[in-house]
Amino acid sequence: MRAMVVALIGASLLAGCMVGPDYIRPDTAMPGRYRADTASLARDRVPAEDLAQWWAGFHDPVLAGLVQRALGQNLDLAAAQARVAQARAAAGVASTAWLPQGAVDGSVTRERQSTVGALGTIASQSPGYDRNQTVRALGAGASWELDLAGGLRRRAEALRAQAEAAEAASMGVRISVVAETADAYFLLRGAQDALALLQSQVDADARYVAVMEDRMRQGVAVDRERDDALARRRQDEALLPALRAQVEKQGNRLDVLVGDHAGTDAAGLRKPEIRALVALSTAKGPALGVADTEADTEADTDTGVTGRLAWTLPAMPGSLEPAALLRRRPDVMAAERHLAAATAGIGVALAQYYPDVSLAGLLGYERLGNGNLFSSQAFQPSVLAGLHGRLFDFGRVDAEVRQARGARAEALAAYRQVVLRAGEDVEDALVTLAQVDAQAGALRAAADADDRAEQSARRAYGQGTASLAEILLRRREQLQARRAWVLAEVDRARATVDAYRSLGGGWDPGVASGEGALADGG
Repeated sequence: MRAMVVALIGASLLAGCMVGPDYIRPDTAMPGRYRADTASLARDRVPAEDLAQWWAGFHDPVLAGLVQRALGQNLDLAAAQARVAQARAAAGVASTAWLPQGAVDGSVTRERQSTVGALGTIASQSPGYDRNQTVRALGAGASWELDLAGGLRRRAEALRAQAEAAEAASMGVRISVVAETADAYFLLRGAQDALALLQSQVDADARYVAVMEDRMRQGVAVDRERDDALARRRQDEALLPALRAQVEKQGNRLDVLVGDHAGTDAAGLRKPEIRALVALSTAKGPALGVADTEADTEADTDTGVTGRLAWTLPAMPGSLEPAALLRRRPDVMAAERHLAAATAGIGVALAQYYPDVSLAGLLGYERLGNGNLFSSQAFQPSVLAGLHGRLFDFGRVDAEVRQARGARAEALAAYRQVVLRAGEDVEDALVTLAQVDAQAGALRAAADADDRAEQSARRAYGQGTASLAEILLRRREQLQARRAWVLAEVDRARATVDAYRSLGGGWDPGVASGEGALADGG
């Protein structure tokens, strides 16, 4: 017994050792700033909101409601959260593998013994032998794998890192779901606005065709002019189905993102009267007189390029530092945690060079028959010390160690590549953001110029110096310019969403579950 106690104490001291390298977060050099110039963004942007809830910066309650529904009901996010729970459970199991394990077992066995079997042949020769036997047993046992080389603890370390990687991946899914919801919303709004403007354009085309037919009857126009007008109308009408399909497709996309069946339209966003811009008034008939033209001018005053969007556009955060991506981008964080797991895997492989030592003990009782089970005669203790070591296959262990080191080298390269890709993603997003701002500004100026030209034509028509056909042609150009500007504004909103996504916006590192491990690298 004294030797057993000494062995236990020595094994306990040895169990504090762990083979393999301890993980050290790689020192990743990051640029001091981004090359993209965010100062060139349009001045109509409002101050940026917190990265964790960037969608609030659009000040659109419909968008905010959709994002909240998606965060609560999206199935991709629910699956990601379930993967986190599984990874945490696996890590929890591994974290107790090197601790003593205990169990209580009891049994009652009733059997009719064979008299010609190995045991029955002998026992049946004894006086009073009874073939019907009852065996009762009760015992409490404990076992302990000493983990001298720390292989079990390295495996637990690897699984903890994998669980943290799964949590980072879950945050990445959250970011993607929020960005996808906002992107689908803006595409839907843009398609609705463009559809309304195009329908007004088709109506103007119909009026122009009617004017040409009237002029032909009066003998002041030829059929070529009427045919040209009809061709323009057909060309514009051919654009309508694609926009209607876009409305339906983006509506279906939103339905699925918020956890509904496609076509449900639970938010009612596909109703014709709900649009981000106030729709232009449509024509009242095939003919257009001076009074109708003036009425249209008045109706368009609040619905042109200066119309009110349902959202505002937030600017980028004041200080953008590439180093922040290491703490905010979930893909970077997940790659870093995979690297930590691969580092621990080297220790798991190296531990195979050392023998496994285990101790087990059992305190129990066993009795044949119906006597007192808890008696000194029935007491049956046992102690076991086990040693397991690998022989003649150290070449295989060598290969496993080389494989583990190769896996870590691969994980390190993958981590560095993810960091580079993250920086590229942000640079591209910021460049796109600045360019779509510039494009939208130019299209807005063009649309303003077309508005003024159309109004000048109306005034000239009232003074008798311009024809009704000229007004309708100007109106068509005006509607085309407005539609181009509306789509450019949608591109601005989508580029803003993409920029916030690339920066890792959409989650709060201080609130996310398991944030401590993610924040300090485990």
